Amino acid sequence: MTDQTSEEIQRDIETERSEMN
Repeated sequence: MTDQTSEEIQRDIETERSEMN
């Protein structure tokens, strides 16, 4: 498991989605 918090993970997901679009 990573030490990343759910907030950081959500931020990464949002960033990836933005880059994809």
